[in-house]
Amino acid sequence: MKAYSGFTTSLDTLLLEAAETPWASDLRARIAYALDGQAAAELRRSVPLATLRADGIFFTSSDLARRAVQNLLPTLNLDSVVLDPACGAGDLLIACAAGLPVSKEHKETLRLWGSCLVGRDLHPELIETARRRLLLRSLVLDGTTDALPLWGGAEGTFPGLQSRCGLSDHQVIAAATHIVMNPPFGMVPAPSTCEWGAGKVNMAALFLETVLLKARPGTRVSAILPDVLRSGSRYRKWRELVSSRAAIERLEILGQFDRWADVDVFLLELQVVGLSEAASRQPWRVGGRPLGGCIGDRFEICIGPVVDYRDPHTGPFHPFIHSRDLPPWQTVREIPRHRRFNGRVVKPPFVAIRRTSRPGDRHRAIGTLIAGPQPVAVENHLIVLRPKDGTVRACRELLRSLKDERTTHWLDERIRCRHLTVVALDELPWWHSAP
Repeated sequence: MKAYSGFTTSLDTLLLEAAETPWASDLRARIAYALDGQAAAELRRSVPLATLRADGIFFTSSDLARRAVQNLLPTLNLDSVVLDPACGAGDLLIACAAGLPVSKEHKETLRLWGSCLVGRDLHPELIETARRRLLLRSLVLDGTTDALPLWGGAEGTFPGLQSRCGLSDHQVIAAATHIVMNPPFGMVPAPSTCEWGAGKVNMAALFLETVLLKARPGTRVSAILPDVLRSGSRYRKWRELVSSRAAIERLEILGQFDRWADVDVFLLELQVVGLSEAASRQPWRVGGRPLGGCIGDRFEICIGPVVDYRDPHTGPFHPFIHSRDLPPWQTVREIPRHRRFNGRVVKPPFVAIRRTSRPGDRHRAIGTLIAGPQPVAVENHLIVLRPKDGTVRACRELLRSLKDERTTHWLDERIRCRHLTVVALDELPWWHSAP
C-alpha cells in the first residue's frame, strides 16, 4: 500500500492550490474527480489487483455511497457519532458529511465534523487519504478558499480517523450512534468464539456480527454486504443472529459491486436492539411461499456425491455424469462415461441441474433429464432432483418449469451468488402454467 502514498501527496497539492487560488473550472473539475472516482482509480493503478482482492480493498463509488446513507442523513445532528470501521479512502464518511451542519467559519465546520466522523482502517495511507478527501469535501460545501493557512494542513484535522483495526476497537463501536460500512469481503478462519460458522468465513459477516454485539441499542447501521450472506445456506445461523440483535428496516439487492469486483452485493439497513426487545420479522429473501407450492414439495434435492479429483476409483463401475457432458433441456438414456465409485449413486429418473449459475444468464437453472436404467454416479457440480412420485412425467414438467422465464427472474432476486444451492431450489416456485 505504500505505493498509494503518492496519491495522498497529490491531494496535499490540490488542497494548497484550492486555498491559494481562485477556483477556476479546471480546479473544480479536479476536486470533483478527487472526490468521485480518482481514489479508486489510483488504487487500481498503484496496487496489484491480487493484493486488493486478498485484502478485500474495493472502494465504494459515490453513487453507491449516497444510496447507502440516504436514510441516515435526516437522523444526523451535532450529537451524532458516525463510524466507518473499515473506512478505506472515506467514501461513506464523505457521503455522510452531507447531513452534517456547516458553520459560517470553516474552522468551526472542521471542528464539528471532526467530532462527528470516526474511521478505522489498517492501512495508514488510506486513513491519510480519507482525511484529505474530507477536507476537500468541506471546502466544496463551505465555499471557503482561504482556510488552509488557518489550521496548518491536514494532519491536525479529523482526529477520529485512525489507523487501527475496526473489528477489534470495541470502544469506538460502543460510542457510535450511526455505523456505515463496506467491509472486506475476503475469507478468513472463523474465530474460536464464532457460533454460526466454522472453517473459513466471510470477513464482512464478522464485521456486522461484532457491530451488533458491541453497539448500544438504538444505533443505526447501514452496510454494503456480499449477497452470499443474504442467500447462502451456510450463513443461515448468521442471519438468525442478525435478526435476533437488530430490527431490519431495509434490504435492497444492488447487483454487481462494480466492474472490477465481480461480486453481487446488497444493502442492509438496521437498528440495533436490546436482547429483551423483539427483532424484525422482515424476511431475508424476496417474496413469501408461493400459492402453487415449491420445487421442494415434489422433489428430493441433493448435491451430486462424486468429487472426481478426490474420490478414489474403487468399487463397482457406474455410469458417471459430469456437468460438461449433459445437453441442456434434453433427455439422456445412455451414458457413455463410467467410473468406479463406492459411494451413493442415484437411481433414475431424475433431473440434473448445473450448479454454476449467475445473474444475467439466459437460464439460471439449466436441467437435463436422466432416464437410463442403471443407478448413476453424479459429479458434485450438479444438483440432483429426484421426483417424489418416481415418474419421468414429473421430471419433464420440472424442465418446463425451470425453463420458464419466471424461474430466472425469481432466482436473480433470490440468490446473486455464482452457484445455485439446494435451499434456493427447494424454495423455487412451481410454475403450473409453464409452457
